[in-house]
Amino acid sequence: MKRNTIFLTIFIMLMTMLNLNAQKPYNHSVGGIGGNFFGLTYKTYLLDDLALGTDFGVKLVYTNGEGFGGSDIMTLEVNPNVMYAKKTKDNLHWLFGGGISLGYNFLSEQFQPVTAGKFGFNALAGIEYKFNIPLVLQADIRPGYGMRFIANQDTWHFFDWGVCVSVRYVFDVAGK
Repeated sequence: MKRNTIFLTIFIMLMTMLNLNAQKPYNHSVGGIGGNFFGLTYKTYLLDDLALGTDFGVKLVYTNGEGFGGSDIMTLEVNPNVMYAKKTKDNLHWLFGGGISLGYNFLSEQFQPVTAGKFGFNALAGIEYKFNIPLVLQADIRPGYGMRFIANQDTWHFFDWGVCVSVRYVFDVAGK
């Protein structure tokens, strides 16, 4: 009897999850991202209004750090973000959320080689448009906090920001 109850509970939970996910605009998309972050991007909808996006590439940020003056920082990084997406019109969604960035700083100080780690977190706000073909266009801004750390030196804190546009191919449309 206990085994039947467990199987029935799991079945009901799975059916509920499938029913909740029926209104997603799509399941998975992959493409490219540009702006001050150049690279690859992937996005999946976990629930109707909850998405997970991950960007991997090179990010260029001009900072004004304490005691350092202005500096260009170029990092190879990964930036996963969790986003709340709300439908406004037929294929238009507005997004907000946040995430973290982990990376390796390989150029800075007026484009001189530097070996440093990078960690930060960011907010995200933007819009996404899904075309009637399997294509999605997203534009967003990402204000945040970053820190660069080098062995045997002080950690450097800076305003880490991003202005990004991504174009992604949609693999499968939800609910179809």
